[in-house]
Amino acid sequence: MTVYIYYCERDNQLVYPPEPVLKDVQDKISKTLLSCPAFTNHIKNTFVIKAPFPYDLRWDKKDFLFASETRDQSFFDKNVTVRDVETGFCSFLAPKYFFYAERPLLMRQQPAQYHSNLFSDGITLVSGEYDIGQHFRKMEASFYFKKEKIQIKTGDALYYLKFCTSEKIKFIPFAFTQELANIAEPIFELRHDTNRNRLNFWYKIHNTFYRKTILKLIKQNLMV
Repeated sequence: MTVYIYYCERDNQLVYPPEPVLKDVQDKISKTLLSCPAFTNHIKNTFVIKAPFPYDLRWDKKDFLFASETRDQSFFDKNVTVRDVETGFCSFLAPKYFFYAERPLLMRQQPAQYHSNLFSDGITLVSGEYDIGQHFRKMEASFYFKKEKIQIKTGDALYYLKFCTSEKIKFIPFAFTQELANIAEPIFELRHDTNRNRLNFWYKIHNTFYRKTILKLIKQNLMV
């Protein structure tokens, strides 16, 4: 069987589509590893998310500073969320992916451990998981600085997404609309409320009020 996963970018900008990690790194790792079923089974249905544009960011333990000469403060405000200056904890928001499935499906965000670049080598990614069949929210890369400066180049691996199923995955793109924004963005903001920070709370809200509407809007705006 095939699992269909609908996906979009919040600003409908041109981005790299999710690519299988195994395909992307097969010429960089040992052939012995490629023949190991424990490895290949583990990495099945794991996809790499890549940076859509270059960006430099610095942490001086007092503040986060953009180090790019071609990007301004408004770009920083749109693409970086400051979490905790003291510990060097922040989020890079691009690409602002949404993933959605018609039935419950756990998606796990993981470090890009088989890719080496100035971003992945300079940060500690905060991993996480949620059910993309019961929660509609945008992705981001949350991380701690390991070095004073990180540099993101176009096409760099930012993180991996593992879809926890043995079935074949097929991605279907759709356009993000204002109607979808009206549902997703208030939910995203309210999740910071300490009384509403349990995933089961949002799963229940989604299944009760939003599931049919979200799926209807997605199917009305498919790009295939």
